[in-house]
Amino acid sequence: MNSENGVVLPVVKQKVTFRTIIITTLAVVFTVSALGFCIALIVTHGLNTVINVNVTEVCLSQSCFYSSAKLAAMRDVTVDPCENFYLYACGKCQRLAMSLIDTMS
Repeated sequence: MNSENGVVLPVVKQKVTFRTIIITTLAVVFTVSALGFCIALIVTHGLNTVINVNVTEVCLSQSCFYSSAKLAAMRDVTVDPCENFYLYACGKCQRLAMSLIDTMS
């Protein structure tokens, strides 16, 4: 009997079977292999992979210009994006929505 925090606990003996050993060994081998694969992938490709974009793939249609203008209009450039990126990216949109809600109530 073990005693933990004043409570007497019975000692439980488990029989270790060949199946348990095989499953544990396979789990360890799989985990180590997956970790090794991830490390090899990071080493070969690097963390700072540069993606080349072909300039001809940039959309120059009227709808793309309209969408980019709407996105740019939603930004709040008075907010530091390192401090609060959401407010930087959507700050004016958030204030506009709040003002619309205030006027509706």
